[in-house]
Amino acid sequence: MLERVKVGGGVSLLITDGIYYTWREDLCTSSNVAETLFVEIDKSLFGGNSNIVVGVLYRPPDSDM
Repeated sequence: MLERVKVGGGVSLLITDGIYYTWREDLCTSSNVAETLFVEIDKSLFGGNSNIVVGVLYRPPDSDM
């Protein structure tokens, strides 16, 4: 399980065993406005033409858009 934590919260993404991924730190952010976590799954796992990027985004209800 990947997890990015800040004081009072965080986001996480559960990935099953056998799925190999790369943590995309360049896409992740943690601020008072939103928290994100992104991973990239290799195309060979699904037989596709390009890698798959999966992300989690959380925006607290009291934050500015």
